[in-house]
Amino acid sequence: MELFLTYSKVKNLEVKVRKGLIITGLQNIWDKKFLPFLCRIPKSIVTEINGVKIRLIHYHLDGKGQFLPIDRNPSSVKLEKLYDGDEAEIVCFGHHHILHHFKTNNRLFINPGALGCNYKPIATYSTVLIKDNGSIDCNFKEVRYDNSEFLISYDRLQVPAKDSILNIFLWESTS
Repeated sequence: MELFLTYSKVKNLEVKVRKGLIITGLQNIWDKKFLPFLCRIPKSIVTEINGVKIRLIHYHLDGKGQFLPIDRNPSSVKLEKLYDGDEAEIVCFGHHHILHHFKTNNRLFINPGALGCNYKPIATYSTVLIKDNGSIDCNFKEVRYDNSEFLISYDRLQVPAKDSILNIFLWESTS
């Protein structure tokens, strides 16, 4: 079985809304009727494939279940400390648009990077193959695409805080 890791991310710049796994956004561009659904989305999911437990999480949580600030200098030591005692052998996370791949004695940590929200017209993603015997093969891929329509649509759709959002994507991708 192959697990494709993709994330769609937009910063919540104005109002804090309970962020769910994978879905994050600006409250004022959503119809309020979607908020109950969005609040029911779990912040973290654990699944198992061929005996390997995998945690899917938008970003790391503190002891109270709140998202931590972005760590601009992550390391395997810091991540292992955050997930000490966690049952997962693989932790897949996003939010920060930089590709991360850390392996410790206990876990594999994967952030596939930015899927389409990048300062260059490249979408990054990861594939994880978990074989029947539990062995893990992780690969990172890049796909070139024409992002001009996406960028033009920010003006056409009058996306709130468009300049801030685009600046954050650029800044995060290069920092």
